[in-house]
Amino acid sequence: MNQKKNTLERLSRIENQIQRDISEIIAFDIQNPIINIITITEVKITLDYSYAKIFFTTFNKDISIKNILDNLSKAKNYIRFKLSKKLHIHTLPILNFFYDNSIENAMMISKLIDGVLNKNTNN
Repeated sequence: MNQKKNTLERLSRIENQIQRDISEIIAFDIQNPIINIITITEVKITLDYSYAKIFFTTFNKDISIKNILDNLSKAKNYIRFKLSKKLHIHTLPILNFFYDNSIENAMMISKLIDGVLNKNTNN
């Protein structure tokens, strides 16, 4: 049981490091204004480190999520290459990017709750 706990703790540390490193790569190494507007919100990697799900969000609604994903897809090999220079693990994961809509969902739920509270206050 202790070994499993250590493995999960190491996995979590690596996920956090990948999140920080990719955020830096996007901010300082990529000269693409479409990609530069995103924020990496979470990284999840498989136990064997072969795949990573990189979740991102953006507050710029002028650029479509599809456009951002297309640009990330074109840049992901470069991002992975730059990541390999920063992160020293036995297997560097293949990167897959996903839009994280949890912030939008939380804002929508908050508005719904506010609406119910306002309705109850007015009655």
